[in-house]
Amino acid sequence: MNRLLLAFTLCVLGVSSVSAQFDLLSPFAPKDCFSAARTAAGGAAANARLVSLISIGFPLAVDSTAPAIDLSMSTKDGKARLWVYAFITGATDSIVTIPMVRLIIACQDARNLLGGGQDVDIPVDGIGNVPLPTNYIEGAGLMSRLNANTNYQQFRAAYPDSTPSLAVLTTSPEEAFGFPAQSPFWLINWAPFGPDGGPGGDPNVIPFVCLVHATTGETICGTDIFTSVEDVVDGSVMVAPNPSVDQTSIMLPTSWIGSVVTIDAIAPSGEILTLGSAIPVASPLLTVSTSTLATGSYLLRVHSPVANVVLPLRVVK
Repeated sequence: MNRLLLAFTLCVLGVSSVSAQFDLLSPFAPKDCFSAARTAAGGAAANARLVSLISIGFPLAVDSTAPAIDLSMSTKDGKARLWVYAFITGATDSIVTIPMVRLIIACQDARNLLGGGQDVDIPVDGIGNVPLPTNYIEGAGLMSRLNANTNYQQFRAAYPDSTPSLAVLTTSPEEAFGFPAQSPFWLINWAPFGPDGGPGGDPNVIPFVCLVHATTGETICGTDIFTSVEDVVDGSVMVAPNPSVDQTSIMLPTSWIGSVVTIDAIAPSGEILTLGSAIPVASPLLTVSTSTLATGSYLLRVHSPVANVVLPLRVVK
């Protein structure tokens, strides 16, 4: 993904100065470029149906003399300089991903900026095939739901300049986070690592997650997901080794002893992969196999009937 963004940015820079590039790449809300993205995916002829939206947030530096280009979704208006649209198309229901930018006011397929409309390597593992509704919340409407959440307000007060490292709109085929099955929801993640699990995030930000139901606006943030922010910060909740190859261990608070938990890995697409269910917690340390997970970044969720904890996990094979 980083290589793609660098390539199309450098292509534009070939006909423009670095300063002008900041003006050319205009932030936009997903619905602003939906029609152009669907056309690029084959349109009505291919029965292109939107199944996911992805914004990967990191600053892209292309010139040491100029400020980095901020690609993250803005928490002021829900807009970003790049959105990846995932469509399910054709008789075989294959997944097609379209990276879109807006140059001044015109929506552009970013692949065309590489020359010839060539394909680009955008991971599609884990993207579901449930089409999104047309009335999903986005942009300023999405931000208004976030701003109404007390835990998010506290997070923003502590980290006023932070931006999400990842924002995904997806639909879970099963019940998730208290949302009914088939519910479309935004997963918005702030993390001290980049979109590939390595450097690139904001090291001054603690892991923080918000989930927003994309039609009702119901919002869950921060301490509604984590056991507590303090548990994550002081190390009483942690995952090691991280990155993981075939297995990892999860350290839980001692108050969880005696409970029964389920462990899920949540892919960037929103797909939920269950790693273990009905596991009795006999000690604070649980070991779980990650052998079924492909290389990539995940959110590792451990949940009991009364509590949840979510931590970032990187898997490398």
